[in-house]
Amino acid sequence: MKRITVLAVLCSASLSACVTYSPSVPATYTGPVAQISDSVMPYEATKMDMFYLSEVDGKKVTNSLVGTIRANQGNGLNPIKLSLTKRPVPAIAAEFKIVGRTYYAAPIQAMTNPVYEVEGLVRFIPEAGKTYVVKGDLGKNYSGVWIEDEQTHQVLDHKIELRRSAVAAPEPVKNIAIPAWKSQFVAKQTLPFSIAVDTPVDVRPNYATVDVAGTNWHGCKYDTIWGTGAALAIGKRLSSELAGAKLFQQVLEGSQSQAEFHLKSEVRAFCGDTRRTSFITYRGAGIVSLHFSLERGGKEIWQGTLEKVVTDDSAEYSGSQFTTKDGAMTQLMADVLRVALADLVLQLQQVTLR
Repeated sequence: MKRITVLAVLCSASLSACVTYSPSVPATYTGPVAQISDSVMPYEATKMDMFYLSEVDGKKVTNSLVGTIRANQGNGLNPIKLSLTKRPVPAIAAEFKIVGRTYYAAPIQAMTNPVYEVEGLVRFIPEAGKTYVVKGDLGKNYSGVWIEDEQTHQVLDHKIELRRSAVAAPEPVKNIAIPAWKSQFVAKQTLPFSIAVDTPVDVRPNYATVDVAGTNWHGCKYDTIWGTGAALAIGKRLSSELAGAKLFQQVLEGSQSQAEFHLKSEVRAFCGDTRRTSFITYRGAGIVSLHFSLERGGKEIWQGTLEKVVTDDSAEYSGSQFTTKDGAMTQLMADVLRVALADLVLQLQQVTLR
């Protein structure tokens, strides 16, 4: 079957020059195809993060940024008219250039507000009939863009990630504490002993692609809320939860040789994530996986891994359905940690009182 090839040419004041766009499926290709869809993360009526496919095997293809720029010519500071692109691609091995970029309704906004951008190449063989989505996350300390399977959310090839430093993890966000909560668990009795709580060890990069709690939500190398400060923040909430439960007579922070019990932990997953469920709605999740080791008198008496996922439609979610991305992620991460730590205290009670 012959195909009619149309080369789209866009000349816009918003772009530096006229650009020629090729069809995402070459005219000479007659085999099976897959679909790759762009995605967006809206923040407000005049700002969103866009994640899109810009090239296939080195040839530029039309995308959501191009379409949205064209749709908003002369729109000023009015709400963005989104033009979301989904296109077919050959079901053969190819190289895809993907981009994540902050987009504002008016150029003047980009001059006075942060604009984050990350781009790179991924290579994989699209499966015929499947749909893939360009996803990402943009922020001050970390930006990433990737392609994932729409159904399984499996990341294809690898994530393109950009950090403030090429060798260092993101800096912790200052002056942000994990939102406090009132502990609902009180121990059956208080042990006449103290417990020392070590600052958790952050090993999230080692478990970034591992699914958590039997779901298809997985961890991350670093979260964009607390960055490298997550382990310290978790440690403080852990000490607070143990003190509120009154299981031990005294809770100490850090290595204390005089303590009868000693609690060590690893942070294997602690982050928030979002997935688009419709054109304007998203599903958010708080994700945590913590591994604990309890010692008494220098001898390990218990170890276990506690994993939880709380979504914004879960009963455990205590936040609003109408909030900012950072607001939702902060609350979801606090809620999932609250649920996990409540389970931890129950486990410790069973171990120490038996």
